[in-house]
Amino acid sequence: MISLFLLLVGCDDGDGEYDMVVTVGPNQQVVDSAEEIEPEVNVDTADICATAPYVSWDNKVRGLITTHCQGCHSSVTPYTYGAPESVTFDTEQETINWQERIQVRVLDVEDMPPAGGLLEEDKYLLQVWLSCWL
Repeated sequence: MISLFLLLVGCDDGDGEYDMVVTVGPNQQVVDSAEEIEPEVNVDTADICATAPYVSWDNKVRGLITTHCQGCHSSVTPYTYGAPESVTFDTEQETINWQERIQVRVLDVEDMPPAGGLLEEDKYLLQVWLSCWL
């Protein structure tokens, strides 16, 4: 099972502004915003993939994307709530095209979906799909 630990703590560095101290696994970074976070997570995907369940677009991922992402990231959504209109997950291929950003935003930084809602099991299945089956 993949375990990622992310801790965000606001710190006043003396200039009256709060920076974020970010801990991802054993690594710590001080950043001004989530955009600056560079996850340094060393996970041996060969070990994970050897014992991971089979996860496909059809058996798990489409449902996750439909439920948690397409409210903002669909070509037919009437209002994207600020999401770029060019970032859509209507098809498996469109989702694969964004796999690196999905990894960072959903699994590493965990700022997507903005309202939360992904269960740990769902995060694990998404990670398995991104790491083992693409």
